[in-house]
Amino acid sequence: MRGGAVVRAGRAVLLAVDPGRHRRRDGTRRPASELGATGHHERRSALSGDPRPGSAILRARAGRRHGHLRSTEVGTLAFSCPQCGDYHFLDGLYPEAVPARRLPPEVRQPGADHDVLAISSLKRTSVPIVRFLTYDVLAGLRRTECGGTPRYSFQRIVGRCDDVVNYGELFSVYELADLIGGALPGARWYVFNPCNDLSVIIEGVEPTGFRDELAQRYPLDAKLAELGLVPPPVLHFVERYDEFMERAGLVVGARRKDVRRILNRRLDERWLAGLTSDA
Repeated sequence: MRGGAVVRAGRAVLLAVDPGRHRRRDGTRRPASELGATGHHERRSALSGDPRPGSAILRARAGRRHGHLRSTEVGTLAFSCPQCGDYHFLDGLYPEAVPARRLPPEVRQPGADHDVLAISSLKRTSVPIVRFLTYDVLAGLRRTECGGTPRYSFQRIVGRCDDVVNYGELFSVYELADLIGGALPGARWYVFNPCNDLSVIIEGVEPTGFRDELAQRYPLDAKLAELGLVPPPVLHFVERYDEFMERAGLVVGARRKDVRRILNRRLDERWLAGLTSDA
């Protein structure tokens, strides 16, 4: 994407694709009304995430701004339509709503008028996708017609129903759970993940070589932290875990199972006072 630009506003990212010149072909300078939020003449743009009201992204030229829904495992799933305002799934993808009773017990219920997405694809041959649960929560998932063409569509992206870690690049919470479960079987743990920070509170005594193993499992994120592009992860091992949970106001589900492991709020260091060897 030569000459591309990125504008960030809140949790949204505007990717300006193929920006044109600041001057017209006749040499005259383009007026500000022809320049998008990036300061370039935007021929096309892609929007990922929900922009903050009043942000520069919303001031971009509406006819050239497109949203999209993407899955790491599948790729792009749907794109916003400037004609009807809905999101349309790509051809060859077949979405369906997962009934609440069929969802895994550890996920949050989507709520009224919202659906959790499962996707199937008949075009993929090497790795077929059949009713793949994406954990995306959508509003208005239905069959529609736009421009004379029947389409699978939805109105908007509500959020997620699972635990998602926003840190570095493609950080997998399942890999983290496997590492903790292998080193400390049965240990409870929580991740505090405001913005792009990562603090992990783990029950027990720190095993030898745990931090080295963490870096080996996440080489890209370790390199990003080394370069100062993201804060390095902070690990705390706590033996008196029930006391920590009481201080933090965390609840325990049935069979001593934590209701949620990923919390999008900042860790208060006072909750750990006197409970860790690094305190």
